[in-house]
Amino acid sequence: MKTTLMMLVILIMTDCQLKDDLQTDPANTLLDREGSIDIVVCSRGCYQYVLSIPTIDGQLFPVNLDKTLEKAAFDYFIANQNQGIMGYPVVFNGTLMGDSTVISVPAPNDVPTPKFKARNIELTAIRKR
Repeated sequence: MKTTLMMLVILIMTDCQLKDDLQTDPANTLLDREGSIDIVVCSRGCYQYVLSIPTIDGQLFPVNLDKTLEKAAFDYFIANQNQGIMGYPVVFNGTLMGDSTVISVPAPNDVPTPKFKARNIELTAIRKR
């Protein structure tokens, strides 16, 4: 019983340490990166905002994107959709996280269905480019 309890405590401590390492590792820190905030429609009236960065494969999901920036990105998308311009241009700093978020798109019956996973990023600064 003591051995099982001790193994559980060690496992929990190791997991916490790994998460801390992911957040403090310089390789997971992005500074002054150019990218764009793209809008993914997941259903009628449902939108998910992802960061697209030319130097990184895939897209990132900002877990703490400000509502003001969401509105600016949405307004930019509406104003430029007929011109083929996609994405609100930004410069940002952030820390890549160890988990990801499922990005969904609407099915023919308008029910959100999973399309891909985007790695989560915690933004520390973001501004329009």
